[in-house]
Amino acid sequence: RMEKVVPTPMFRVYLGPFQQGRQALEVRSVARRLGDQPFLERRPSGYFVIVSSFYLEDNVEAWLRKYRRAGYQPGVVCEQLPLKHTLLLVDAAPTGEPAAVLLERLRRAGFTEARMHVSPIPKTTE
Repeated sequence: RMEKVVPTPMFRVYLGPFQQGRQALEVRSVARRLGDQPFLERRPSGYFVIVSSFYLEDNVEAWLRKYRRAGYQPGVVCEQLPLKHTLLLVDAAPTGEPAAVLLERLRRAGFTEARMHVSPIPKTTE
C-alpha cells in the first residue's frame, strides 16, 4: 500500500460567468432543482456556478445536455487538482495465479479500477 499526492485532472461543468452574485444564486437554485449540489466560485471575470465535477471526461456530456435542455450554455474546464491517491500493490507471483486471473478476482471483489502493471524483471549479473 502506498499513498501519494498526484495532479489529477478534474472536469468541471459550470454555468456563467454572472456579473452579480444574485444572478449566480438564482442559477444555483435551478441547478439544485435539477438534482445537483452546485457551489459558487468567484473569479475576476465574475461568479460561476459549478454544477458538477468528474474524473472521467466521458461523464461530462450528459451534464452538458441536461443544462442545454434547461436553456443554459454550460461550459467545461479541466483543472489539475492535487489529490491524494492510495495505491494497493499486489504481487501475483506468490498466489500462483496468472496475473490476469488475479486482476479479474480483484475487480469482482469491488476494485473496479484495478489495473495491471508489469514490472520489468531486474537483470542479474553473474
